[in-house]
Amino acid sequence: MTNDGTDYKYEWDAFYRLRKVKTQGGVLVAEYRYNGLGYRTGVHEDTDTDSDVDGSDLWYYSAYDERWRMVATYRSSDTDTNPKERFVYPQAGDDGYGGGSYIDLVAFREKDANTAWTSASDGTLEERLYYCQNQHADVVALITAAGGQREMNRYSPYGVPFGLPTGDCDSDGDCDVADRNQVQAWINASNQYDVRGDIDLDGDADATDKTNLRNNFEG
Repeated sequence: MTNDGTDYKYEWDAFYRLRKVKTQGGVLVAEYRYNGLGYRTGVHEDTDTDSDVDGSDLWYYSAYDERWRMVATYRSSDTDTNPKERFVYPQAGDDGYGGGSYIDLVAFREKDANTAWTSASDGTLEERLYYCQNQHADVVALITAAGGQREMNRYSPYGVPFGLPTGDCDSDGDCDVADRNQVQAWINASNQYDVRGDIDLDGDADATDKTNLRNNFEG
């Protein structure tokens, strides 16, 4: 696609890799770089928030390991020596090279959460999210370091992902009084357990989960 007809125009290179995104008026809003193997190595973003991308905006570069898995993202500023985020993968297998686990499995992601994405990293990656993946290596949940569930995802038979907000106990795309009633139904049926109702992920669905859902997630 070279033109969506409403907002943006798209430029591709000879290898069908997206290189530039422009407004209908021709203003550059994003551009990308790749290495010889086709991996994306750089993203040029509007870091000075003036609604265009030019020489005053920073690039963000991706660092890869020997298996071409992205392990970190760095700003292009000369003063930056620390990443804005990093990804850690399972190291099962001989010599810790991960041969005993699927290559796309991610153990967790760490991010510099107390500075803006456009600002220099302070050297501390405060936020850690653990990735829970199913038998197809699809990410189905993100768990915080404290054990809380940040996000839940499911997939159509054709692999199209859709998000389920925390507290969506009936999997209808929202968190409302019906979900609170479903938690109560699981509480009443003490022999039933469903992770969707275990809001605090402590191994059961109880009154604490129901209160948590009502006070923090029900909309």
